[in-house]
Amino acid sequence: MKRFLTASVTATITAFLTSVCVVNLYPEMVFSAEKTPSETPIMNNENMNEEEYDDTPIQLPYPDAVALWDFETLEDQRAQDGNVSRLQAFGDVEIGVPSESSMNGYVARFSGKGWLSAGQGAGDELNLHGSNMTIFVRLRLGTISGSYPILSKHGGHANMAYNIFAFPDYIGTEIGTTGNGYTRKITDESASSSTQATRTVFTRRPLSGRALFSEMEYPETVLERWHEVVVRVNEAKMELFVDGRCVDEDFVVGELAQNSVPLLFGAQDTGNGGPDAAHPETLQNGFIGEMDTVAIWNRCLTDEEIMLMTAYASGQDSVDMRERTDRGNGESMQYWIPPNSYFVGDCMPFYQDGVFHCLYLLDKGHHSAKNGKGAHQWIQATSTDLVNWMHQPFVVPITEQNEGSICTGSVFYHKGKYYAFYANRSMDRGGILESSVSDDGIYFTKQPGPLVEMPEGYSGSLRDPVVFVNPDDGLCHMYATTSYRGRGCLAHLVSADLKTWDLRNPIYLRANDSEPECPDWFKMGDYYYLVTQHEYRYSRSPLGPWLKPAANSSLMAGMVNVPKTAPYGENRRITVGWTRQFGFGGAVVFHEVIQLPDGQLGTRFVPEMMPKTDAPTLNILNGETPRDTKNARRVWENALPREFRLELEVTFDPETVQELLDYTIELGNGKKITLIPACNAVQIDNEMIPDVDFSTGSLTIDLFVKRDLCDVCVQNTRCFTAILPEEETRTLTITDNSEILVGEYTLNAEKRPSRDSFQFRSGFTLKKLTVSPLSNR
Repeated sequence: MKRFLTASVTATITAFLTSVCVVNLYPEMVFSAEKTPSETPIMNNENMNEEEYDDTPIQLPYPDAVALWDFETLEDQRAQDGNVSRLQAFGDVEIGVPSESSMNGYVARFSGKGWLSAGQGAGDELNLHGSNMTIFVRLRLGTISGSYPILSKHGGHANMAYNIFAFPDYIGTEIGTTGNGYTRKITDESASSSTQATRTVFTRRPLSGRALFSEMEYPETVLERWHEVVVRVNEAKMELFVDGRCVDEDFVVGELAQNSVPLLFGAQDTGNGGPDAAHPETLQNGFIGEMDTVAIWNRCLTDEEIMLMTAYASGQDSVDMRERTDRGNGESMQYWIPPNSYFVGDCMPFYQDGVFHCLYLLDKGHHSAKNGKGAHQWIQATSTDLVNWMHQPFVVPITEQNEGSICTGSVFYHKGKYYAFYANRSMDRGGILESSVSDDGIYFTKQPGPLVEMPEGYSGSLRDPVVFVNPDDGLCHMYATTSYRGRGCLAHLVSADLKTWDLRNPIYLRANDSEPECPDWFKMGDYYYLVTQHEYRYSRSPLGPWLKPAANSSLMAGMVNVPKTAPYGENRRITVGWTRQFGFGGAVVFHEVIQLPDGQLGTRFVPEMMPKTDAPTLNILNGETPRDTKNARRVWENALPREFRLELEVTFDPETVQELLDYTIELGNGKKITLIPACNAVQIDNEMIPDVDFSTGSLTIDLFVKRDLCDVCVQNTRCFTAILPEEETRTLTITDNSEILVGEYTLNAEKRPSRDSFQFRSGFTLKKLTVSPLSNR
């Protein structure tokens, strides 16, 4: 069977590789085996008819594979030094099954009751050495009742070499290395209490990645289609590709692990035993499906080799080139979480030439990756209108094994170039200040570092840099988080060329060792602002002194972490942060920053990013909440769907509002939003939103519930983000404890009057209450 690349596939791959500055699409390697799937012509002219081909062979990367099985027979097609690694078949597995969908016309068919063993290879070549490898498996999955192994040199998690497996909702991979794992302290309880010793134990943990079926291009046909699965390991990271798209990764410490367990197809041996597959006490099988081709390399294949191999194997326009962060459905970035097992960490937005860039730390495992260093990398999505977003390649990826994490920083545009400043939390020391440079804000090149070395008295860590131009002296200034003589502070450095930096006195000195993290600096109107973590300070001068606001000093209150800002257009500013309901890393939240007349800041929803809704399911206009002296509650059973928008407006007499008691909106699950007019505040959970304006006689609350996030905006000037556990429906309850005495009454000092002798009315009037389900459109 001959397989062809269509003109559209060829053009698409070529355009993609050109856009990311990858070298020649067809590397100079010749496949010389007698039986090969690689001798397939490729088109030279994009305008040719797809049925017309020339005779130029495609050069696929099989020549230097340490092993290649096409399953026409049990033989390894890439004999090493003349030794052929012959597979052994066990149980119910068929070899050489004819198939029109195969690359060479034959497949191996597994029933769930059989497997193949390659042992260690003819010359132990299946025990891969160093820190580079690639595995290619083309397969079609059958029914997955629980889980099953696909290709495995297992040996238990502490002895893992490599493993590819399937669960009902994803394909997974594990790769063993010598240095990945975790440490813990244990106490020798066998010793007497007076001599008990504590020792540190290191437990190896394999690298892991997964491809969720729900995130694939055609999730509904996952079990019907052929898939090209590639696992690639280089010196710095492991990456998992499915159907040409990189969907997940993990990070290398040390070298590839080896073991004495055989390489099995359709089974796994979790022991660490002998050279054959006959270990019933440790063997697990159950793979149902077909395998077309399996190849293993002791090197890292290039992006173009993987894409060419995938396109060739699929034989159709099916190479999925989306970024790993792109679901491909055009979803809004508001309340967004990346696909698969990723999360959003610290955000670093910037705006230039009409483009809003939302940069963020791509998090895997909530800071647990790379032995707890985090292994964060900078990636971004861009938009010109805040509605349509394009997911871009990595801005600053991990490319060296010693890079423990690319930490928070900022992007600074200066004299036609984009500068990314950040700390590299290396594996062997603290934060090292480094930079990358770009001409277009998309593709960055790392610069030699470190950028600065701090003198004695400063802590070894220098991180979270923000760079800006001081309009008073025209120089570039940098604030970065550190400590000075045991006190948390911001280091202050100045440069004329962004290369050489002069150190000035630290600012924002704390009274203790608490460090002011993730600073942000910007100008808005006549004021300058300095933000650290949640709190902001403001000043009339670009370098301070920095004043604490009289009331609300929080920029993004509630569950949002590390707010940073960027302008949008001429007169707007957007703040972006992430939610901490999972620990480190969560969903991204956008709010718009507004400036109040006294220079203090507020926030409101971003109009372009408000989720779309369907028609209201509850709509009360100009209606007073029923209330009497005995019952101040109104309940709407199951009125709140799983995801919704709620809009509420109450009116009141501003002359008497300070005398009123509370007005509470309860969203179920114990989530309450309480208006407290006597304090000029609104309380959500146990946190107070202060300085709310009750002077107008009207108060509005607008909120969205998306997944488990409850994002609230009060008076269009104060936002708060909370967590609301997910439920299919919730009951809405309004409790109105406000009351105003109606009429005139004479009080008798000798006899206490009953409450029923008085007339009361509510202090609040419900003018609007609307509940609208979020739209799936």
